[in-house]
Amino acid sequence: MQSRFVFFIITILFFFTACSDLKNIEENKTNLISNVSLSGEYFGNQTWSGNIIITGDVTMHGDLKILPGTRIYFLVSDDTRSGQEVGADGFNDNDPTRLLEYTKSHSELTIKGKLTAIGEDYNIIFTSKSKVPKFADWVGIKVEHDNSIIENCIVEWSRNGIVIKGNQSSTLVKNNIINNTFWGGINIDDSSPKIYNNIINEAGHEGIDVQAGYPDIRHNHITNSKTGIVVLGGLPTIINNTMLRVGKGIHSLEGIKINKSGNIFSFAINKNWTYENFSYYLHTI
Repeated sequence: MQSRFVFFIITILFFFTACSDLKNIEENKTNLISNVSLSGEYFGNQTWSGNIIITGDVTMHGDLKILPGTRIYFLVSDDTRSGQEVGADGFNDNDPTRLLEYTKSHSELTIKGKLTAIGEDYNIIFTSKSKVPKFADWVGIKVEHDNSIIENCIVEWSRNGIVIKGNQSSTLVKNNIINNTFWGGINIDDSSPKIYNNIINEAGHEGIDVQAGYPDIRHNHITNSKTGIVVLGGLPTIINNTMLRVGKGIHSLEGIKINKSGNIFSFAINKNWTYENFSYYLHTI
């Protein structure tokens, strides 16, 4: 009788262990996604390749790996009809892209797990699907997990470019080309990533925006932007960056301390960045 009881207990333990192992395998497995259209929320890890068409807001709750040669196209639409309005701040009050209707009609990619996007010769591309792309055709890429890597990618025709959000000290954004961003090319939201050797061209707000945190910003090349780097909080390190044809080089709120050295500036003549009937203007006297 006792041996049967022991056998029963062992069987039960084996059953629960097997279920637990299967659950872990299911949670940790990676699905290969290629040449598909995506919209909505996804759980588990994914690897993307080929051509990915984003038709609405995509939220990845697991890790996302993007293989070299992948192109991510954003339709100028959002079939999820989701989004949040950005508050007026005295600068963007009349900007239609800050309003709820814009975010409900334009797509965003949010990665809550780790993002690994390492291209070869800039052959991972995030871009508009429009035949005639324009500023703010899509919202942007939001990365929320530390140890992410975005390297040798092209990001173009978005509103926000790349947003690094939350407690991240090891995330790396390196050797990317970020073109034609209506707001900021790289946006740091209370985070401390490493931002190295990126080329940022045509940004209606700034090349790099620092809201808070301790980011390390070095050797970036920013051109044709309203401001090179804006610092509204935190304690960034800004070293050996080149900012050409900008309205201002580095703009910070009064009292903010910045560890900066070796930065090069040249200043722009009149420029503007336009979405529909609204423009951000740069006037140099």
